[in-house]
Amino acid sequence: PNASSNPDPQALTFGVLESNAIGLGPVTPQQESEQQVRSTAIWSDGNWRVVLTRSLTPIDEGDVSFDQGIPIPVALAVWDGSQPDAAAMKMVSSWHWIIIGASPDGQ
Repeated sequence: PNASSNPDPQALTFGVLESNAIGLGPVTPQQESEQQVRSTAIWSDGNWRVVLTRSLTPIDEGDVSFDQGIPIPVALAVWDGSQPDAAAMKMVSSWHWIIIGASPDGQ
């Protein structure tokens, strides 16, 4: 896979681009200083495994608060750099729900 055709230099720097959107409207990337999501990706046996990490506590105005027990809707957009994917040409997931539980130490 090749990210060279991705037009956004922040996505190349961070491997992920923290953005905000409401409904089917345009996606607005957060400013570079507000990019807190980090990623690790491994390509193995024809599949990607990706882990995204960010503080549970919001730091910037556009960040979501990940509170325990509160369902949070999440969808992902993926641009394939080996295809002509750019801008609105991308794969988009269906909605998934994240529910944060207590950590093993009860917090």
